[in-house]
Amino acid sequence: MEILSLPLVGLVLISTAVSATLNWNSYIRYREQVRQSRDVIASAQVLLASVLDAETSQRGYLLTGKPQYRAPYDRAAAVIPGEIAHLRQLTASHSPESADAASLVQLIDRKIGELRETIELRKTKGLQAALDVVQTDLGQTTMDQIRAVARRLVSKESDRLANLVAIAQGRLGRSWLISATGDVLLGLVLVIASVVIFRATGRREELIAALREDDIRLRDLRAQAQAAGERVHNILESIADGFVSFDNNWNITYLNSAAERIFGRSKTDLLGKNYWRELPETAGPEIEQKYREAAAGHAPLSFETHRRDRNAWWEENVYPGKDGVLSVYFRDVTERKRFEERMRHAQKLESLGVLAGGIAHDFNNLLTAILGSASLALDDLPTGSTAAEHVRNILAASERAAQLTRQMLAYSGRGQFIVESVDLSAQVREITALLNASVGGNIDLILNLHERAFIEADAGQLQSVVMNLVINGSEAVGTKSGTVVISTSLQHLDAEYLRDNMAGDDLEPGPYVLLEVHDTGDGMNPATIARIFDPFFTTKFTGRGLGLAAVLGIVRGHKGAIKVYSHPGQGTTFKLFFPASPNAAAPPAPAALAGSHRGNGTILVVDDEEVVLKMARSTLQRYGYKVLSAVNGREAVDIFKNKPDEIALVLLDMTMPVLSGEDTLRELKMIRPDVRVIVSSGYNEIEALRRFGQGVAGFLQKPYRAAALAEKVKFGLDGTGTAGSHAIN
Repeated sequence: MEILSLPLVGLVLISTAVSATLNWNSYIRYREQVRQSRDVIASAQVLLASVLDAETSQRGYLLTGKPQYRAPYDRAAAVIPGEIAHLRQLTASHSPESADAASLVQLIDRKIGELRETIELRKTKGLQAALDVVQTDLGQTTMDQIRAVARRLVSKESDRLANLVAIAQGRLGRSWLISATGDVLLGLVLVIASVVIFRATGRREELIAALREDDIRLRDLRAQAQAAGERVHNILESIADGFVSFDNNWNITYLNSAAERIFGRSKTDLLGKNYWRELPETAGPEIEQKYREAAAGHAPLSFETHRRDRNAWWEENVYPGKDGVLSVYFRDVTERKRFEERMRHAQKLESLGVLAGGIAHDFNNLLTAILGSASLALDDLPTGSTAAEHVRNILAASERAAQLTRQMLAYSGRGQFIVESVDLSAQVREITALLNASVGGNIDLILNLHERAFIEADAGQLQSVVMNLVINGSEAVGTKSGTVVISTSLQHLDAEYLRDNMAGDDLEPGPYVLLEVHDTGDGMNPATIARIFDPFFTTKFTGRGLGLAAVLGIVRGHKGAIKVYSHPGQGTTFKLFFPASPNAAAPPAPAALAGSHRGNGTILVVDDEEVVLKMARSTLQRYGYKVLSAVNGREAVDIFKNKPDEIALVLLDMTMPVLSGEDTLRELKMIRPDVRVIVSSGYNEIEALRRFGQGVAGFLQKPYRAAALAEKVKFGLDGTGTAGSHAIN
């Protein structure tokens, strides 16, 4: 018995040890491969997320120009190089993933370079220069390629990871079988060995120690295999994207915590159940078709979808596996879509504003010649003559044309503003009678005005805004009974509120005056709201002009913003935000006008429009001045250099070729620092002061009549005019 039991014990121990050793080495090898695949997936996702963060940060910085919007880009740019090196190291040992990783690195380098270029252009040359690069669609193409390569890389590693986990689980099963078999055999051996132990007590301790060591190693193998599965689980639970996997019958086999939050259902409630039956609102027919397309084609699929039940946009990445298994990653991209829409809207408004401003500027030059020449002709004609009546008709028509250009300039944000500290509530009260007459007897006009609501603004432009919004609300109510409510209030907007609610509007944190105009009309759908600020857009049979487009221009010109809230059948609310005035001083009394506009001295007139130059020369000569003229800034500087003491005043156009108005003024002051200069432009006085500062004797808005020109020159020569005192139109 002793001779038989000893070889049997040795055989069991050797077999168990060999099996345990083989399974241990195999487990170590597969565990390392699982870790490597997990790290490749994580590294690819970190790189993709970093590039997305950098792109979102770039868009915010392009639109606002504010340094804080660049912070996510800077962080992403710092993380990406190290993560790229890590990815290369991970994929160096298996060539298919190495090729995808190299392609991904090349695309990311190209994308980061494009983002860096547009940010630098925005910082050094302004928004339009950066947009010229963005609008080539090269950046979007590169981003789509990055997503595609990243999805391919993740898909390959996911399949590889699934296979490795399956193998590891198989090894674990065999380990359990070896352990169970070993336990049974060891039990039998122990029974036999007990007899041997009684007979060979000298070997008892050695045998027991060997058996215990083998048992420990088998238990450790099972524990480490279980830990590998837990690490894969932890990865899926830690990502911000939702993750769901299905079997070939579309039953949910796994979902992570992010998916639980998005669906609003727990794992215990969904696991093992059919996806399409359990989540019909979320998983609609269109999404089911795409999932089935990916499963049938055995190829990854990426798409964006609008979830109507949540009014949200999702980006989904679908990865088919073996035996009909499907894995889906999805993320909420609603904020990105809304930001892109706001950016497109801002670009459209900016383009229309530039177009309107340019047309109005050129048209004002022509109107200046028409108004000035017609007013000179009227002075030469007898009061009762037929020709005088015709000239007065020309002047009236020109004034109406000038009003249209003022609307166009208001839309572009460059309208003529005479800025002073005004009480917005007082401006509304002042035109209450006119408002009541405008809305009709079927509409109740309700005022809810704050006691003191001071802002820095042009009173006339503000009243025009209120009138436009009230009439617009009255027409929305129509012939039925309704209400239009005008409210003013004070509100402090902090950085968080501006970021969440006013993105795309160039507002600074601080106190604001809020003007609200609410009507109980039919309301508007989103498609109509998207177009209400387009020039000449109307939902009525005929339009009457720029309308809300001019309102938007006036508000933007006052450094404010507009928000519109409306739903069909629920009325409409316009909310206008104006920076609050730091002081509530009463407006200064207007300066007394001189009794006579006649004068003497030499005036240098600088304008690149020949018709404006001729009219100004004729006007000033009639009022007693000697006139020199120049068609551009360089010619003006040369004339002034030859006669610096003779020229008493310079009438300078703000926008000219060869040498700009600002550069011309700078060179004139280098020749004679005390030179008196009146700036003339079709743009507003605020724009002129921003570009020229306070170093000018006055501002003259185009178009103007002959008498207005003579009056402004008289003020400039007498020293009673200042840059912001007499915006004469």
